[in-house]
Amino acid sequence: MTQIEAAQLISQRGARRRMVLATCTLATCAYNFEPPPWIYRPVPREAFNQAANTFDIASGLFSLALLALILVGGVIGDLRGRRRVLLVGLGGLVVANLLLPLSRAVPWFAFTRVLAGAFGALVLPVSLSLLYLAYADLPEARKRAVAVYVLLTSVALLLSGPIALLTHQALDWRAPIALPTALGTIALLMALRTTTESRAHSERRLDAIGNTAWTLVVLSVIGTFVAWRGSGLYAVLGWALALTGLLISAGLLAWWGRQTREAIFGQSLIRRRTLLILILFGFAMEFGSIGYVVQVRQVLIHVYGYGTVLSTVALMPLLLGMGSMTLYTASRLVAAEPRRQLALAILGVGVACAVTALTGAAFYPLLALLLFAFGAAMVLATITWTAAFLTAMPDDVVGVRTGINSAVFQMGAILGSLACGALLVQYGSAIYERLLTSAGVAEDRIDRALAALNTLIDPAVAAAELPTDIAGRLLAGYEIAYLDAFSRVLLIVALVCALSAALAWFGLPRRGTTAPRGAIGAALTGEEQRS
Repeated sequence: MTQIEAAQLISQRGARRRMVLATCTLATCAYNFEPPPWIYRPVPREAFNQAANTFDIASGLFSLALLALILVGGVIGDLRGRRRVLLVGLGGLVVANLLLPLSRAVPWFAFTRVLAGAFGALVLPVSLSLLYLAYADLPEARKRAVAVYVLLTSVALLLSGPIALLTHQALDWRAPIALPTALGTIALLMALRTTTESRAHSERRLDAIGNTAWTLVVLSVIGTFVAWRGSGLYAVLGWALALTGLLISAGLLAWWGRQTREAIFGQSLIRRRTLLILILFGFAMEFGSIGYVVQVRQVLIHVYGYGTVLSTVALMPLLLGMGSMTLYTASRLVAAEPRRQLALAILGVGVACAVTALTGAAFYPLLALLLFAFGAAMVLATITWTAAFLTAMPDDVVGVRTGINSAVFQMGAILGSLACGALLVQYGSAIYERLLTSAGVAEDRIDRALAALNTLIDPAVAAAELPTDIAGRLLAGYEIAYLDAFSRVLLIVALVCALSAALAWFGLPRRGTTAPRGAIGAALTGEEQRS
């Protein structure tokens, strides 16, 4: 082969890899841009977003049920073919979206959303698997590709709600599904042309199933939070989901133990202690990310009166920080020790949360700097953590690790929103009731005062006829209580980030002098070399 022919071959392979990157990114963005359920069911504005938080718990239970499909999707891709699973997932997602406009009936809407969620859950793990395999022989290029993938898919997740709301208000109820349907269709056509079939070797199948079961155990335990914070039917459903996950994983582990040798629960290529630390770190990372962004946007809307569009624009420094750090990490990700990089990045996220809590997001130029720093630190942690997971196991069970990756991210995002919202309601209501009591409001009239407040803050409801000074005092007290509760919630998020930094620093192994499959990946598989 001549030098010219070799150069042409390298160029063709590079172009094909970039097409796979575009395909996988579009596929994940199609799922991330799916409109949230609250777009179609307007939630009344109540003090401290109490009605919205109750609705989020209901939709969160549905999302938690999809986590099992995400894990299973990664395993099925390893065992039956990753390209096949990706095509099935994208095809089902597009078909479900095309079926939605056929009827406005609630049962039909629920059926199409469940269908879209189920097929979309298959897309997440296998798209990242195919991306990793396309760059398996080029570690440096793979890290750059992962950085681009994380940035674009994270932006899609952050903007999905505001974009869906704007299109729903500007056009009609069918408009929000146009973008994910178009992206899914394009990704499907590109996947047919650019991806090739791959699957795990037979000897890796038991390990794939076993590690998925261990992850399901951890996620089920974390999922009990929903049951703890819920009440009535929500609590019952939450406990049922957690118990079902534990029973399924226990059954898988028992079967796995009988099929393998030398241990009750079989042998694994992964050190489970380190795997558990990475799972908890990833959960806390996404918990802090979504919790911070949602709370900042809500305080801009409910206290400072930014509105839906302006509050979304106000978050643009966050995206600028993410983009800047992506460009930096794409070339320098391997230069630093992953353990140190994870700890410092999540600590930076915690510092941004703490400073925002102490300042109350009142001075926007300072808030913009904090958003920029938060976005930069968060994307650094996300890219480093994803790279660590992608080097954790052999390439032929890459679906397992990408399934774990996607499931942990989804779990952190769901519970980050739910937990921070629930804490805001709890703290805000308690603080506001104390303010009313200190102002001389009798205990039996507090409920009436809260009902009057809800009419004042909800533009869709006729405001209660109150003297101007009383209405002003109710609103002023509400803003004080909201900012106080907001600060407390963000300080809790900052504490979670600080504990995660300590967990990564002291729990993850140090990098040796040589690491054949990545620093953390080598340590996870027992291949870490001594200095």
